[in-house]
Amino acid sequence: MLKKIIITIIGLFFATITVSCNAQIQNGNNKEVIPLQYDEVNSFSEGLAAVKKSNLWGYIDRYGNEVLPFKYSSAYSFTEGLAYVAYEDEEKYKSGFIDRSGNFVIQTSPRYFYYPYQFCDGLIEFTE
Repeated sequence: MLKKIIITIIGLFFATITVSCNAQIQNGNNKEVIPLQYDEVNSFSEGLAAVKKSNLWGYIDRYGNEVLPFKYSSAYSFTEGLAYVAYEDEEKYKSGFIDRSGNFVIQTSPRYFYYPYQFCDGLIEFTE
């Protein structure tokens, strides 16, 4: 009985992501939670998901509210409060890790490859 209740609760609060030409976000009951409007959707992490629309990435919350604007050429999931993004600002390429407010916390050099764009225990792997 307890196992069934836990599965039901998880189904109500977490979203399943379907990625295709038009990505849709559904809850555990296959009910559409956020209407079809995105080209790509990454998994929710720390309450936010990176979503692509008109060739730019931004972030939404689980209710579909835009939390960070669609301005990034690349955007990855949040881990430990940070997410890797890249974009052009006044014809200058910028990349690094932003916080949930969109502020750059760590600016990175484009010559380094960060894998898998996520922190683990405060550390991240990168190669030159």
